[in-house]
Amino acid sequence: MSCWTVLRITPTRNIDKINEAYVELSNSIGENNKDAEELELAYNKALSLATASIGDLNMTVLHNSNFDILSALINSSIDDTAIDSIDKFIDKLNEIYNNPNLRFSRDSWINLLTLPILNNPSISKNLEVELIKYIYTHKYLPSKIYTLLNSRFNWTNRVSELKINISSEIVDFIINEINNPLPLTYNYLSNINIEQLDEYLSLREKAYLSLNSNKENTDKSYLFDAYAIYTKDLDLLKLLGSYYLNKNDNLMALNYFREAININPNDMFCLSNFGHLLAKTNQYSNAIYYLEKYLKKLKNTLDLDRIIDLAHCYHYSYDLQKAKDLYTLLIKLRPWDISIKVELDTIKSKLSNASVSLPLTIPIYKKYLNPYTEPFMNKLKEIYNNFSLRINEKNWEELFSLPIASNETLFYLVEQNIIEFITNNKNIPKNIFTFLNTKFNWSSRHDELISIYPTLKIDYLFDRLYLKESLSYDSLKYIDSKFLEEYIDLRSIACDLINTGSTDAEAYLNKALKLYDKDFELYKLFGKYYSNNKFYHDAIKNFKIVLSIKDDDYYSICSLALLLTKVENYEEALYYLNKSVNTTAGSMLLDNEDFLTKYAISFYYTNNLKNAKKYFKKLNKLNSNLTFVNLYLKNINDRLSGKKKSSIPIEAIKNPNYYKSRTKTKLIDIISKFKQNISISYR
Repeated sequence: MSCWTVLRITPTRNIDKINEAYVELSNSIGENNKDAEELELAYNKALSLATASIGDLNMTVLHNSNFDILSALINSSIDDTAIDSIDKFIDKLNEIYNNPNLRFSRDSWINLLTLPILNNPSISKNLEVELIKYIYTHKYLPSKIYTLLNSRFNWTNRVSELKINISSEIVDFIINEINNPLPLTYNYLSNINIEQLDEYLSLREKAYLSLNSNKENTDKSYLFDAYAIYTKDLDLLKLLGSYYLNKNDNLMALNYFREAININPNDMFCLSNFGHLLAKTNQYSNAIYYLEKYLKKLKNTLDLDRIIDLAHCYHYSYDLQKAKDLYTLLIKLRPWDISIKVELDTIKSKLSNASVSLPLTIPIYKKYLNPYTEPFMNKLKEIYNNFSLRINEKNWEELFSLPIASNETLFYLVEQNIIEFITNNKNIPKNIFTFLNTKFNWSSRHDELISIYPTLKIDYLFDRLYLKESLSYDSLKYIDSKFLEEYIDLRSIACDLINTGSTDAEAYLNKALKLYDKDFELYKLFGKYYSNNKFYHDAIKNFKIVLSIKDDDYYSICSLALLLTKVENYEEALYYLNKSVNTTAGSMLLDNEDFLTKYAISFYYTNNLKNAKKYFKKLNKLNSNLTFVNLYLKNINDRLSGKKKSSIPIEAIKNPNYYKSRTKTKLIDIISKFKQNISISYR
């Protein structure tokens, strides 16, 4: 409930009326009554609103659609109840519309929209309909007024309701004016003949729409008809200048932009185009003034086209050092632009041949780049210098949340900085190269990168992209930073030596171990080294250390399983064999002859004969030429049937002729015994 409803008076700035209403109601309400507190609050609110300025209303109305509350912020004329009908309201509306000083002023519309008649339920709906119809035929209002009207009536959220009483054409027009206003201002019309105002605004609007249509030929008649009525409107002069600029008529465009600059010397659009046109017409010294002014006023962005204009003007007005500074910047931002490279080379040549050395200058646009590049490079260094950050893609992703990453103008500068950084700093994980490749699509841009960045290590970049990195960095998060780079180098050298079979690897492994002893990858390298050199017990020890740090390291699990069978520790081997099989990739091991053999014999020598039989049969299907398989299967079947048979020695697998030699030995024993028996019988 509004304060005016509580006080039972219409909104007013008359403090005497407010006091009178308060005193009258206070006398009829008891002191302890809850209504007394409500009345006190309403009274204080009414006093506050009555003394508020129209400026306060201007700010509040645009951010608050509750006009019932805001209606208190009005002029004292609101107390005049003379406007008590729709006709009188429309008369007041005409008074505002036909006076440019009122039509383009937000305050006059605020006064209108807070008239008491708008709160009269018996008339407000019809009045709203008439207001909409009026605006449809008197549409030349600033966008701020359409916004104000929408704040009062909430039209954008009531489209269906409005179309019940008003034609769709009218409603759609109003909504479009609110949501899609034309970028035409009403700031330079104070001296126009009021009788020609709407005609002028109509021509200006048609000129704008024609100029921005997709048609090849713009209807210039609207422009010149409007200009014939009024010549001091900045918006029209900008349209005329743009028209001739599009037609490459630089001199005519220059004339109109000069008129515009005379009206508003700080308009950014005019400064940009006027400076550009002066450069195009070889008026270099004048162009420099306007281009520098324009570029210095730009905030948080770079206009490369105008920087090129300015660099060109510096060059041909013989300010070569400034020209060099700008072209050096431009070649970083547009490395593919051959014309920039040619200009820069020409300027460098002129500077090198200058008889008098020119003073060095700080690049004029460094201050514009620093707010972008400094946070970016600082973040990049922060990530690199903290290894726990360096190996995590999420931290690199944060780089792309910085303003520089969303600025298309600076794309190539970002790319150059990243390529230069990651190719000049060691030990950046492969996954980070892969991550950055997805951001910049490097893998499909090899030739382009070589061409536009001739000084960068593009071949090294692609070597890292295609490198199959075998060592992870997962265990290095907490290594002392002063040992990090040396440790990784030692580890990498050891890895390369192990892969080539060199016995020198152990020295590098031990040096690395002295620096850091918590890296499972290092112990894995120890395990590989000892396994390759048949020091199986040492290999087993190191692979177990790996699993104590990283219990799911698949390579170490499989290696332990196979190594333990080599030292005939079949019971422990079975633990790791089962662990190897019970993984996503593990089932494939059962199609590997060597693994299946180790699996079967481990069951066999731990007296798990049923499983041993199962996997020997699977092995037989995999390779029927393995003679030892049938030997084991016969032995298993005999033992499962109750026959007393001893276990087959492991030699049966290692020696493919074991079965034949065993048969031959048995035959020799039989013959020998036979001969002994014959000899005894002759005696």
